Amino acid sequence: MKPAPTLEDYEELAGVEIDLSEHDIDRETINAELERLYEA
Repeated sequence: MKPAPTLEDYEELAGVEIDLSEHDIDRETINAELERLYEA
């Protein structure tokens, strides 16, 4: 099975960089949730 996509994968696909500095969430948390959703 392919690995779960990460936030960086989506940024690369869209050609953008997501700035999380003004939010209470970090990349590791987002990537963990993406992995959980991918495996569901």
